[in-house]
Amino acid sequence: MTQAQLIHDLDEYVIWFSFLLSVLFAPLATMMWPWWKHPWGINIISLEVAIAFALLPAWLSIAFGLRRADVYVFAWVQLASLVLVGLVIAWRLVLIWRTQRRDTPSAEPAPPPRERDPAS
Repeated sequence: MTQAQLIHDLDEYVIWFSFLLSVLFAPLATMMWPWWKHPWGINIISLEVAIAFALLPAWLSIAFGLRRADVYVFAWVQLASLVLVGLVIAWRLVLIWRTQRRDTPSAEPAPPPRERDPAS
């Protein structure tokens, strides 16, 4: 087996694994967590959906032999899903910023701890 064939085979396994896990993530997470009740949950699931759509053309190509280069729909789905990935990541930055601002009582740093008096 050549290195090129090994990389090709591993690539196919990784695409299968990542695609199926991304598709199954939301239903499996739903069994354990009401993710739709919190912005963080919606964000996490949105990213998984975007990743699944980004991997869909490659998975269809591998699973069914559809040639990605010949079907423009695949290219548009992949392009739109990659834009969605970027938007969800930007949204996550906003969530982090809001959480940090909410959890910080003030913008001033906390005073340093007082030193103990060795005599006491």
